[in-house]
Amino acid sequence: MKPLLLASFALAALPLLAGETPQTPPATTTDSPLVAAAKKSAAKKRKATIVITNDNLIKSGGHITTTATQAPLPSLPPAPSAAQLQAEQDRRDAQAKLKKDAEEKAKAEREAAQRTLAATDGGAQTMFDDPAVAEHLAEEQAKKAKEKEAKKPPM
Repeated sequence: MKPLLLASFALAALPLLAGETPQTPPATTTDSPLVAAAKKSAAKKRKATIVITNDNLIKSGGHITTTATQAPLPSLPPAPSAAQLQAEQDRRDAQAKLKKDAEEKAKAEREAAQRTLAATDGGAQTMFDDPAVAEHLAEEQAKKAKEKEAKKPPM
């Protein structure tokens, strides 16, 4: 039975093998002389990679140092006392009060300056505050200067 089974598989595989085309080996490209020289020189430049392990150190006589005991850590600075904390808080409060007083004084001075300006000026803006008006006046003056030059008789 086995030989019959083997023969039937062989007969079934024959059409599959007959349909295949023979594969040709891929064409090899030859490198130019410069590429070949570069490849050869690159192979020489490679350095051996050294991996440092305990086995390598034992064989080569490497030095490994360790300490038997570790030095104790320095102690923490002493916590500030209640008097020191109170003094620091008082200093911060004094600085905040000085800053607040300075801001209030500056605000009062600005308001006084604005009141003085409004009283002397009448609160009206001048025509030079508007850029369009200032530009218009400059253009008119330029036109007048050109007209004066045009009216002069030639010499």
